[in-house]
Amino acid sequence: MKGFVLTYHSHHVVGGVYTRNDHVALAADLELIAELGCEIVPLRGFVDAVFGSRGTKAGGSRSKVSLTFDDGPIYGVEPFTHPRFGPQRGFLRIMRDFIARRGTALQPGLSATSFVIASPEARA
Repeated sequence: MKGFVLTYHSHHVVGGVYTRNDHVALAADLELIAELGCEIVPLRGFVDAVFGSRGTKAGGSRSKVSLTFDDGPIYGVEPFTHPRFGPQRGFLRIMRDFIARRGTALQPGLSATSFVIASPEARA
């Protein structure tokens, strides 16, 4: 079973193209994942499917993809206006727009895991 974890940082906006803006990248990647026939699964399901953490590998022949949103800025949820690159859709809006265009049946497991280090000691 092939699997991929794609990571995004909502504060990575240093341009308006795929390589310089994770909002642009997420929108493009959702379409590519769909075109390739891969299945987006929650991170726990990904670990189970790819590594068989419960003793058996689960879940069909489609390659599995999990999405992570790292560091937890509000831009993952809320749209914002970048001072140099203008309006940016939040990651949540990008995912909702994908569902509105493609429907829920294509990626019923569409979700993302957000990683945030909340402990001041761990951040230090």
